[in-house]
Order: sequence, then structure tokens, then C-alpha cells
Amino acid sequence: MKPKLSFSEGQYMSWNQIAEDMVTNSLKNNDCIQKDMLLSEIEVCHILQISPRTLRKYRREHFFRYIKLHGRIYFLKVMFYLDLLKLNDESLDY
Repeated sequence: MKPKLSFSEGQYMSWNQIAEDMVTNSLKNNDCIQKDMLLSEIEVCHILQISPRTLRKYRREHFFRYIKLHGRIYFLKVMFYLDLLKLNDESLDY
């Protein structure tokens, strides 16, 4: 079952622009992962306006890609925003 997330067109456009900018900058700079490229679980919960438990459920169901560093869960910003855009596109198909 897909998460019941609803996004406004403004949020969608904003996230799309963020993802495009991050991909462009990463390709241009050939950078490795830096701290400002990561989102914590708390930040993701705040962005989605969901509880940590709901985020764990979404993670377990593979809606969002994540990495685990030193026992902590992080989301790569660009992948998180791309996952959000993908979920939004899939929800529009229904």
C-alpha cells in the first residue's frame, strides 16, 4: 500500500527544483557526500509532517532510500526529493 501523502503543486515544483539543483551541482563539482547533503530522520519527519514511527514504516516498505552511518539513519537529499517526486507521480496515476 502506497503512503497517502498529498503534496501541493507548489511543493512538487519546489522539490523538483531542489532535486535538479543538487544533481547539477553534484555532477559539476564531482563531490563526495558531505554533511549538508544528508537529512536526518527528524528533518525528514518535519518535511513530510509525519511521526518517526510512520517514517520507519515508509522506510521498511522501501518508499525512501536511506543510508546507515555509525548506527544512524540518513537520507541523501537528492535521492529523498527524487523519491518524493516519484511517489507523487505514482499517486497521480491512480
